[in-house]
Amino acid sequence: MKLKRFFALALSTLTIVSTLTACASSPLKEEKITKITDDFTDYDKVFEDGMFYVKHSDGTFEPIYFGAATYEKGEYNSSVPDYQRIMWYQDDFNNIPTLYEGDEILMYSEDTFDEIFTIERYYDYGYSIGICNLEITDSGRFAIKTTSSNNSDVVYTYPNSDASEIESLNSSSVIIDTLGGIALRNTATSDKINGSSTSVTTTTTTTNNAVENSFLTKAGTIGGLVQDSTYVAEVYAGTIKKTLNLKANVRVLGEFETYTITDYDYVASKCIRLNIPDEWNEGFYCINGLGIFRYVKGESYNEDTDFNIANVEVKSTSSNTSSSSTSNSTDRVVVDGDVYVPYSDGETKVVTSKSTETIKYEYLEPKVITINVSTEGASDAGAVSGTATLPTGETIELTNKSGTLTGTFTTTASTLSGTIYLEYTNLSDNGTTRAALSAESVK
Repeated sequence: MKLKRFFALALSTLTIVSTLTACASSPLKEEKITKITDDFTDYDKVFEDGMFYVKHSDGTFEPIYFGAATYEKGEYNSSVPDYQRIMWYQDDFNNIPTLYEGDEILMYSEDTFDEIFTIERYYDYGYSIGICNLEITDSGRFAIKTTSSNNSDVVYTYPNSDASEIESLNSSSVIIDTLGGIALRNTATSDKINGSSTSVTTTTTTTNNAVENSFLTKAGTIGGLVQDSTYVAEVYAGTIKKTLNLKANVRVLGEFETYTITDYDYVASKCIRLNIPDEWNEGFYCINGLGIFRYVKGESYNEDTDFNIANVEVKSTSSNTSSSSTSNSTDRVVVDGDVYVPYSDGETKVVTSKSTETIKYEYLEPKVITINVSTEGASDAGAVSGTATLPTGETIELTNKSGTLTGTFTTTASTLSGTIYLEYTNLSDNGTTRAALSAESVK
């Protein structure tokens, strides 16, 4: 009887030990935090140090999204826009968070942080094959020239896409001769591209009953393609032909505006809210090179929402609270025979001694281009100075002639189209500018 009790007690003890051991090996899982309350309870358990988040009005949150790009995460551009800076996506395009009306941009930081935030805005070029950094050859063809850059980190194709095979071709210049049976040529047009904003210079000519189109975007990608369609490409590495099937399943966003802002509020310990200027239009914005978000004015958007309307005369406060600057950009193109200012009203409002703007041009053949910038309202028009950064990267000084800034340069076969970046100083608070281009044939 005593023996039976001993075995019963031992068995009971074993059961208790086994139960305790099972509990120790299977700890209770913490509930995943999916919302940030108004008092910011537990936000520090889910926010990453130095990262930005879109906090929605219902308390849910999403980090800004980086994905694939032609530069490393955390690298940003605070100077003039670099149209070759690309962020591109496939299915992960849906990972970009949307900042709706009533939502907030938050940043969590466990240490001091730079109060100047760099914002790069990206143009939505739609879907393309996974190729970028295309250049125009002397014959007007589209090519990837690996020898034109001394930087081995230059990206030419979307990672692991069907176009990535192009980079493996043993040639310093790979020409995309035809795409979908269409000869890719930088053909010229006699018609002005009207409207205030165009992403793709599309031109059409007819030669021997063959239609040729040019779909090269400012980002160096091929635009005008149908999403998820497969195009047969005839590619030449030197004189060696290769046929590839390339699918237009890469969504391309290219930089076209840059800003710096300093407006923020503390909302909790180690957490701030970044305030987006009310004047900004709907679009795709990247913060400090860490990731992008979609900005929507309202509570929804659809396929007809235009995310590419330029922000004109948007003010950004500098670290000196007594001054601010205006950054302008436009996509209007100057074509052969046309002379006009970059904006419909022709004015660039300036609220400090320095302002910048861009103007784009396109000509049929090499030209001698004259830049003329008239200044109005400056307290001392003779003291206004300016520079022009040309498509080649060269910067020239503009000469002030009785209040008009002028400069001249000559285009070549490789710079028949491009962007000129203008910067003015000493314009005074009430000064405005009116920029225009004129051209003459090279003699």
